[in-house]
Amino acid sequence: MLENRDFTPVITWCGSEQLGIEGFHPGNEMTIVVKAADGTTIPAEIADSTPKFAEGAYTSVTLEKKGLPTEFTVEAGYPNPFNPSITVPFAVPLPGEVTFAIFNILGQEIYQTSSLYQPGYHRFIFTTNEVGGELVSGVYFLKVKYDYQVKIQKMMLLK
Repeated sequence: MLENRDFTPVITWCGSEQLGIEGFHPGNEMTIVVKAADGTTIPAEIADSTPKFAEGAYTSVTLEKKGLPTEFTVEAGYPNPFNPSITVPFAVPLPGEVTFAIFNILGQEIYQTSSLYQPGYHRFIFTTNEVGGELVSGVYFLKVKYDYQVKIQKMMLLK
């Protein structure tokens, strides 16, 4: 049971026209997302490494009992090396603007975006298509800025 969170589970197997959910197909990978009533994502861990529909009797999901973050954090991007996309989890304790900038090995900025985020846990997904898909294999740096704080991490693109 999750305290102080209201959520409604929606479970479908054959799909639901009413909810606009396509039917699931045996063998396809499962993704489970749990959202609170306020729209924030509740971190969940799937027990099986890659659960698939109609394979195995069941899978279990563990919901982490995390409150709102108390500090700005940026976790390591994955997969790294990446091609064509990388996902970078991050957390913000208060509402604010988060800026993401990517630099090549020469220090030239090749991409930048920023958005306002509410307190909570989020993910930034970068794909090479966002810069025309013409990036060469090599080392890149991601700079994440929030409320006068900056975090930098190294990423490697392999084609």
